[in-house]
Amino acid sequence: MPLSVNAAVALVIERDPFIATALERGIVSYTKLARALNNEVETLCGRGVSTAAIVMALMRHGGKKVEKKKHGARIRARHITTRTGLAMVSVERREIEHVHSLYGKFNMAAGDFLQVSMGNTEISVIYNREKENLVAKTLTKILHRETNLSLLSIGFPDEYLETPGAIEYMIRPIALANVNIIEMVSTYRELNIFFRDKELLKAYATLRSWLNA
Repeated sequence: MPLSVNAAVALVIERDPFIATALERGIVSYTKLARALNNEVETLCGRGVSTAAIVMALMRHGGKKVEKKKHGARIRARHITTRTGLAMVSVERREIEHVHSLYGKFNMAAGDFLQVSMGNTEISVIYNREKENLVAKTLTKILHRETNLSLLSIGFPDEYLETPGAIEYMIRPIALANVNIIEMVSTYRELNIFFRDKELLKAYATLRSWLNA
């Protein structure tokens, strides 16, 4: 069923959190955005739509806050911490026995760091760089290596697990700031995001500003 221009624009905004955020913060040109959305809006409307009509619809929605249920509730972080001096290797899953052997060689109680993520065909291992020689001797068939990683860890309240869009809400400002995420791992109430060392401060400042806005 064809939509009205206003309904079509509302649907486009609902589908794209980046557009919703840009409109909410007033950092986008309505005219340029209208031109970019023209084909999609015309498809939803089933007819030709002028740029001016789309601009008017965008202006109606531009001052509205992003709905929490649709774009991730604004949950508050319990803590944000960082750690530097990390490295990562990726290996094929057939190396799983060698990866398992690392657990007995790291002393987390003494400050060692070991994060293992298993996929269907690959395994990523993140560790403190002091263990570089040990890892290099244990895992010899490396698919990829990162030698200068830092961790940004975000702690959440219990409702984090049941909040739609919570993770997207946290990584959205980082993506908009053009900061590259190397790896991401979550637990019950914690999200760990790994960056190259040179981008940690920018990621931290961006996320802090976003959460305090």
